[in-house]
Amino acid sequence: MLTIPRPRRLTVAAVAAVGAMCVSVLPAAATQGAPPSKALRAGPTAHAPRQAQAQAQAQAQAAASAVVGATTPFSVYEAEAGTPGGGAAVRSLTSAPTTQYSSAALEASGHSYVHLGGTGQSVQWTNTTGQPISFINIRAGIPDSASGGGLTGTLNLYVNGVFRQALNLNSRQSWVYEGNGNYNTSDNQNPADGDPRVFWDESHTFVTGSPIPAGATSRCGRTPRTARPSTTWTPSTWRTRPRR
Repeated sequence: MLTIPRPRRLTVAAVAAVGAMCVSVLPAAATQGAPPSKALRAGPTAHAPRQAQAQAQAQAQAAASAVVGATTPFSVYEAEAGTPGGGAAVRSLTSAPTTQYSSAALEASGHSYVHLGGTGQSVQWTNTTGQPISFINIRAGIPDSASGGGLTGTLNLYVNGVFRQALNLNSRQSWVYEGNGNYNTSDNQNPADGDPRVFWDESHTFVTGSPIPAGATSRCGRTPRTARPSTTWTPSTWRTRPRR
């Protein structure tokens, strides 16, 4: 999954997303409750019917549901909503899992991601925030090392087709293995046990040079410039923060 910050967002797997804290805010009208009924206005001993109370409660719950979630200071671009290039492919979870074990698609935001399996493959988005972007956060997955413990590498960022900078990635904090009696553990990094989970991690950086202007394209991909492991890359989500 490839997946930016809001007033606007830009992320690669670009990268799906990821650690976030959301709060539900109840609008003032809902917290104040329904206006008193005529029966209540008639005198201090009158009581609203239970049906009216239930209706008011349902209306308040509906109002709360309509505003669930936080207003975030960034914009998010999902990889699968971008434009794959060079043979890159979108991979998605198309049916319910048949085992208790995880998969990259299961953990991806939206259960989809763009797989970059070779040199020249990429995913591209257009800055639709209406503002220049100066900071990006990318959620991506790269392979584990043969003995566990992760690898490091880069993806290249191009703005309007011109190379801008390398984005540093690593898999040191991902790839936990649940096979061989380690199901639901949190720290087994021995690839020999099989059945991995925690495929994604995030990295963030300021954009080198001038911010990415509104309407510009941003492309992340594997190129001859890219320092990488010999196996595949799978960016997922890309988040961006407009320049303030």
